[in-house]
Amino acid sequence: MKIKDIMTGEPRTCSLGTNLAAAAALMLDGDCGILPVVEDGKLVGVVTDRDMYIALATRNTRASELTVREVVQTPVYTCGPDDDVQAALETMNQHSVRRLPVEG
Repeated sequence: MKIKDIMTGEPRTCSLGTNLAAAAALMLDGDCGILPVVEDGKLVGVVTDRDMYIALATRNTRASELTVREVVQTPVYTCGPDDDVQAALETMNQHSVRRLPVEG
């Protein structure tokens, strides 16, 4: 099975300057737990609901006052739409990540 058979076709994305309140709204609207972070059309990282929760739980700051830039995960590991699912699982296991953005 290929990644293109199971991937989200039109994922929500955000930028480094997106505040966490807006990012959370994108996740809620898109029913997702990860947002690819894109700058100038290029993938620069990812932010997950867990990243946001931990940042908010450990800082005395409102979600509207923290930006994705402050919690973004880098480096970002990716897969391609024509990659085999097993190869993507190996990448996830190797880098201890639970989600992979699809590039290409």
